[in-house]
Amino acid sequence: MGKKSLYVLSIIAIIFLVFFVDFKSKNLGVNFVDAYTAGFADYGPGLVNGFEGGSIAGNPPYPPFGPRNDIIEWKGTAPVGVPTPVYFLISGTYPGDGGFPDCAPGVGIMRIEWKGNSTGSRQYIELPAEKFENVGCTSPVYQTYEAKDWSCYDYVDLMFYLNGLPNGGIGTEGAFQTVSLFDGQITVTSNAVSTPVKHPTIDGVIVEHISVSLKYLANHYDVSAGRYFDISNIRSYSINAPIADYSIMDSESIVMYYDNVSLSAKDITNPPPVTTGISTTNLPGSIGVNLSWTISPAGVGKSPVSAYHIYRATAAAGPYISAGYQSATTNAYVDTSVPYGNATFCYKILTCDNGPVLNPADEKYNTINATYNEALLTDANSQCIFVPEFPTPTATRTPMVSPTVTPTFDPNMTPTAVVGEDIKEAHVYPNPFNPNAGTGKFKVDNVPVDTKIQIFSMDGSLVMEGVTSGTAGFTWDGRNKNGTLVVSGLYYLVLKDKKGKTDVKRIIVCYKCDPIDNE
Repeated sequence: MGKKSLYVLSIIAIIFLVFFVDFKSKNLGVNFVDAYTAGFADYGPGLVNGFEGGSIAGNPPYPPFGPRNDIIEWKGTAPVGVPTPVYFLISGTYPGDGGFPDCAPGVGIMRIEWKGNSTGSRQYIELPAEKFENVGCTSPVYQTYEAKDWSCYDYVDLMFYLNGLPNGGIGTEGAFQTVSLFDGQITVTSNAVSTPVKHPTIDGVIVEHISVSLKYLANHYDVSAGRYFDISNIRSYSINAPIADYSIMDSESIVMYYDNVSLSAKDITNPPPVTTGISTTNLPGSIGVNLSWTISPAGVGKSPVSAYHIYRATAAAGPYISAGYQSATTNAYVDTSVPYGNATFCYKILTCDNGPVLNPADEKYNTINATYNEALLTDANSQCIFVPEFPTPTATRTPMVSPTVTPTFDPNMTPTAVVGEDIKEAHVYPNPFNPNAGTGKFKVDNVPVDTKIQIFSMDGSLVMEGVTSGTAGFTWDGRNKNGTLVVSGLYYLVLKDKKGKTDVKRIIVCYKCDPIDNE
């Protein structure tokens, strides 16, 4: 073979190699492309970030970035005046931490020190879509993979670990973890998941996690944006500083470990239930809507049913907004928060689960624990009904607000002095809560005596706290610790009993709502 032929073959080989590398890096037409660690451990196609570090010879296949040193892709962020969080890779016991938990697959985890004060912390770390390592969902037109397209997955999961030793000892109080997802316009923050204190020599494996259902996110309609959250365009994933009172630590900080953000599962969602009726019902000063359905057993290969999610709209085509939840053992719901009458309202009901569950009573065993898992709204049939004009009220409501009133929890205002045995059975109402309507009080009952209560805003700031004393309930007037009415939005109610058991519930504050107060 002549030199000219060898030269041509060499050029062809180079072109083919460049095409192959480009083909792999863009995932063009590839059905399965797995991400690998520095040691070439296979994570599968769902790895978003492995919290790995260092370098190794060779180039393992990855789509589009490899986890060989992916920990550096996280960006520490905080509002003006707040220091950015400090984090680094550890792959063994860090001095003073007293041990290192098993973090397989991979060898590294992130150690981060969150800073805050008595009102919490507003720090967070963010991973942009350009640095996602997962295989995205296939475009039917171009047959390319976009890492930011998560529409063919069911949930996204993050592992975490609160080591008690670097946080003041094994007796340290736990905290609550949230994550946020951003689609370029809308940010959705998950429910909070408890972060119990661990000790590496006793609890040597990372099992705690926070997992968000992507279909639940896709059903979230943002009024200001005028659209639903877009799970095919995830622009960033953020880990927020744990919700806690940081002042109880000498250093006003909390050390946490994080590992492996990953996408998992497909087609595990239970179908919507079969609806059996819709009607109106008269309520004091308003009209409610009765809904009924057939209780759904878990589908073949599906997870146990956890609850039913009711959505409401002003037209069959939507948009639909969450109206409330009902327990898995109940087949009826009364919507008492219909905003007005002389109009048609439409409803959709979705079956909720927590993914494959080993122990429903313990959230760490729930595959999906920071939200419910549910079908897409487009999978459910709508049912509509005309709601007549509300009856004319016989008395004028007086707003229960005053600039001279200090925020307190008033046990004497408790509607029912019943001592509950389990904080998870707490009854919270009205929800949504309008501080300017009804009694102007948000109530919680059916909780154990001396339950510690804290209310946090979405950014983790402490709004109000207190302890129930001598009664089973407490009330809140919608004001923060400075005596100012809080703004509309979602708030977290954190309950902790004397045995250390904790639970988190959500409060929706809405000044345009006219909720019924069930006192």
